[in-house]
Amino acid sequence: MKTKSLFLTVLLCIVPMLLFAQNYEKKGDELFQQAKYGEALKQYNAAVEFSGEGSSLLNKQKKAENCKIWLEQAIKAENASKFAEARRLYQKLYDAHPLEKYNSKAQSLGAKAEQQAKDAEQQRINKWYEQGLQYFNEDNVRDAAEYLLKAAEKGHAGAQYYYAELYGYDNYYGNRRYYSEAIEWFEKAANQGHAAAQYKLGYCYEKGYGVHENSKTALIWYQKAAEQDNREALEKLAIGYYNGHFRGGDRAPVYWYEKGAKLGIMTAQYLLARYYYNKKDNKEALNLYKQAKDAAAMAYYENNESWPNTRTKNIYANSEEKVKELDSIITKQNNVKEWMEKANEYFNKKKFADAIIWYDKLIHVESTPEVYYKSGYCYERINDYHTAVQRYQQAATKGDKEAQYRLGLCTEQGKGIKANNDQAIQWYRKAANQGHTEAKTNLNRLIQHQQKIKDIANWKTSGAKMYVAKSYNQAIQWYKKAADAGDTEAVYWVGECYFMLTQYTQAIEWYNKAAEQKNINAQYRLGYCYENAKGTSQNYSEAVKWYAKASEQGHVDAQLRLANCYANGQGVIKDNVTAVKWYQKAANNGNAEAQYYVGNCYSKGIGLKKSPTEAANYYKKAAAQNHIKAQYKIANYYNKGIGVAIDKSAAYHWYSQAACNGHAGAKMIVAQKDYFSENGKLELTWFGTNVSAGTGYEISISALRLRYLWFQLNLLDFTLGDTFINKDFYSEPFFFYQPSFNVLIPVYENGAAYLGIGPSWDINSELDCQLKVEAGFRFNYGHRSSSDLFLRYDGTAFTIGASIQWSSKFIKNSK
Repeated sequence: MKTKSLFLTVLLCIVPMLLFAQNYEKKGDELFQQAKYGEALKQYNAAVEFSGEGSSLLNKQKKAENCKIWLEQAIKAENASKFAEARRLYQKLYDAHPLEKYNSKAQSLGAKAEQQAKDAEQQRINKWYEQGLQYFNEDNVRDAAEYLLKAAEKGHAGAQYYYAELYGYDNYYGNRRYYSEAIEWFEKAANQGHAAAQYKLGYCYEKGYGVHENSKTALIWYQKAAEQDNREALEKLAIGYYNGHFRGGDRAPVYWYEKGAKLGIMTAQYLLARYYYNKKDNKEALNLYKQAKDAAAMAYYENNESWPNTRTKNIYANSEEKVKELDSIITKQNNVKEWMEKANEYFNKKKFADAIIWYDKLIHVESTPEVYYKSGYCYERINDYHTAVQRYQQAATKGDKEAQYRLGLCTEQGKGIKANNDQAIQWYRKAANQGHTEAKTNLNRLIQHQQKIKDIANWKTSGAKMYVAKSYNQAIQWYKKAADAGDTEAVYWVGECYFMLTQYTQAIEWYNKAAEQKNINAQYRLGYCYENAKGTSQNYSEAVKWYAKASEQGHVDAQLRLANCYANGQGVIKDNVTAVKWYQKAANNGNAEAQYYVGNCYSKGIGLKKSPTEAANYYKKAAAQNHIKAQYKIANYYNKGIGVAIDKSAAYHWYSQAACNGHAGAKMIVAQKDYFSENGKLELTWFGTNVSAGTGYEISISALRLRYLWFQLNLLDFTLGDTFINKDFYSEPFFFYQPSFNVLIPVYENGAAYLGIGPSWDINSELDCQLKVEAGFRFNYGHRSSSDLFLRYDGTAFTIGASIQWSSKFIKNSK
């Protein structure tokens, strides 16, 4: 019983203690899950006291204790910016107690640790850079290179830039400038956005230092640097665009001018001023020109009162000029309102001359379409159509419908501008499209008129085709259509067709209709009909009347015929002075016949003072137009030196022209000239022979013949032959020496007629002498042979014969 009671007593003590232990353990688990490791550790310690040190509970107790320590250490490490240590502790926490927040924290701290390491590395790099830059600024190139290279190899953009700059030192790397090596470092820095490196890289591409010169690539790098407000790059861009070295690019030049101007760059200020000046933004342009002028002046004074370069000097001078100009313009612009009121007041009162004064002032400062239109209207009202058209054009091109309408009127009517219906239609159409009623009316009218003109032109073209084809009746049908539509020229052509059909009465009827409308061709034709009795009786007085009307309008043939009437006294009293007046008018209008007549009048002193010089002048004009008689006349003048200097070459030229045109006298002269030019002035025949027959037979040998110009001397001519004296053909042989003198008359280029005379000694009969007469024709072959056909009489018998000679020339004249 005692044992049982003791057991129960122990049991009653242990069970509550176990229950307490379980409760503390459970509470500890809950707190552990909540990451309240200190409080969980207390619960686990209490559980151990009630239940003893079981292995499971001890593990929990140890785990809670470790987590508590790691957490505290991690927080402490993080607060101390020992991010790598903190990351390691959080990772241990996550491994012991896999809460996502510990994993995230570990990752976050890992990133911070990496950044911290990078920052530390960067600080080290920066120190190298700073130390290298210090040496660089002290011109300690060797030490600068050592530190800058360390930083540059680690990617420091500034170090890369300055290390590249070291290659520009003449005392570095053996006094050589390694631009190609520098380019490599400039590119690395530039690709990291280093503005100075971008500028320097652009400079190298522009100058071809270390790379092939390439202005497009230079422009790209300059623009990248300029985007970062690099002054040098902006200056380069401004100058490059100013000089035309750079064109295009991904930004308009104005964009760079604006950036440069904001930074006070003189060239950019000047170019931006020009841009605003061209845009008529006078106020902005004035402000920028002042800035550019001041900047140039500052450069002048900073350079000991001398210009640093021509560009700066030019910018100063041009800016100063523009400042004065724009000051004046802006002053005028301030008066625009007052001027506009006065101009409109005079305009409304129709005092157009007064209004022009104010509108002309306004045009220089307020060039609106309204001002141009009203100014043009005022000028039109004072009959200055040329200026009016200029003003209307300025307004019309800017869309002013009233100006377009007025310009259409001026163009249609030929006021201030050449009349042109097609252009007038264009202006009317522009105004009509904007609702202008009068313009629409004129547009429709003019279009109809143009169509009528086209119809008339087509009818006349068809008539002309039939006329050329000599289908005159069909031509009349087409021309009558045009005539019925009011075309005066077509009326004349109807008459001309009737004239060609020899229906002269109808022709005169239509000529009269056209002549009444001042058609000069019809007037001329009427004069011709009255002069030549075509369709009417001959009437020189009427002919003169119509020739005079046509002549007054400049009809050249009419002027010539009117001159003939006065020269011959047909229809008027003979009057050489008046005849010459009309000959001269026709001659001055290019009529060759009239020029020839005027030449004759000067040559003979008919109707004006005799003048060989003037005669030659008019003969030349007519000759140039292929007038045969004039060609022969001027040839004679050149040949004899009448009114002109003797010129045989010119004379031959005009003789040839006249000969080609059939002039008989010219033909003879040209033939003689050509004969002697071709065959020489002086000729020696060294051997010749001939055979002839008549009252006997002959064989002749010529050993020497001399010819000079038109004369020929036969010195050694010997003839052997027989003369038949009876029907039984009894013959008596003879041997003669027959020298002779011949006269040659060339009749074409290689031939001449000749007549010869000379003694004939019969050697067999004691040198009996008789007179020999010979006529013949000479044919020349080239330069060394000729042949003759001749008829000879020697006092007793006639002989017909032929000969051939071989010659050698002493002198040959070229044509």
